[in-house]
Amino acid sequence: MIQHLLALSISARVSGKRAGLFLKDYTPNEIFDLMGGNSLKTVVHAEPFYGSDPMTAAEKIIDLSDKLGFEIISILDESYPTLLREIDSPPIILYCSRRTDFKDCFSIVGTRMSDRISEKIAFTIARLLSESGYTIISGLAAGIDRFAHLGALKGGCTVGVMAGGIDQQYPPSNRDIYTMIRASQSSAFITEIPPFIKGQKWSFVRRNRIISGLSRWTLVVQAGDKSGAMITARCALEQNREVMVCPGNTFDQSYYGCARLIRQGAALISSIDDVFEEMGIKKSMNNSQSEDLFLLSDRKSKIKEDHDIISAIKNNNLNDIDSISRLLNMKISDIAEAVTLLEIQGELHREGNKIFLNKKLFI
Repeated sequence: MIQHLLALSISARVSGKRAGLFLKDYTPNEIFDLMGGNSLKTVVHAEPFYGSDPMTAAEKIIDLSDKLGFEIISILDESYPTLLREIDSPPIILYCSRRTDFKDCFSIVGTRMSDRISEKIAFTIARLLSESGYTIISGLAAGIDRFAHLGALKGGCTVGVMAGGIDQQYPPSNRDIYTMIRASQSSAFITEIPPFIKGQKWSFVRRNRIISGLSRWTLVVQAGDKSGAMITARCALEQNREVMVCPGNTFDQSYYGCARLIRQGAALISSIDDVFEEMGIKKSMNNSQSEDLFLLSDRKSKIKEDHDIISAIKNNNLNDIDSISRLLNMKISDIAEAVTLLEIQGELHREGNKIFLNKKLFI
């Protein structure tokens, strides 16, 4: 059964929506024959890796996913996300780093070119929601997505939706997030794209419908008028899901999309209490809970480590975690955590896989 469904998912001219119409009345084998059977061809982006015959390609993908340690979930599987199954064109197949619980999902999205204030907002809301038992969904991109995942990992659980194959770590600057999600017992990353295939412009757009489709609520933290986050918000509205927006600076172009969503009736969010209110949850956070005190509370005992890391970058011209680990004889996981929090505090910044000090430290 799984082989026929996977073959359908990678066949040219076979949409998930069209195939899904037959699922209630026909078996996957019968649907495959109805869609064209042996005359079907593999989609062009998968053919170079798996050949032109969808059934043969499906067999190769199943074997490869097993070797790589990834799960394949079909739309007929009990563990397939319930809310995602309800959207207009759900993926027939999902590739997952592990099977996980997709209940109580909350999406947080925004621009890749984010500012520090919005990054802290994304981190804090993600952390507080995940601590309250919600799974944070985002797109594993730079900017707001990155900090939403980091906050969720700090507080609980997150799911990253990928635009390429599940083995494709993009962008490289988020390699630490892939490592943390893979190590987590509750978090996961998923995609509808088979392994080996890089994300393309069209697949990033299609990914956005999955982000919103998994969630009952979507929060746009910072988005320009033509941001990919606006596509996610539009998908959420089309899927009859709730959309919330952080207002930001009305005269800043990187928030024009947020302003437009608010004019169109999206809920304006200015605190975590607003989020819970829009979710219909009677829960209130006091000021100490909703501030960024996490940066102080569990880091006080590690100030020396932070100083040593900054010194390693400044005085030894080191800018990658592996080199710093060897110099300081510290665990890579401890350095990665410290670097992440120093990044949120604005003391470091990343360019690809490299870490650099912000200029203010030289003043």
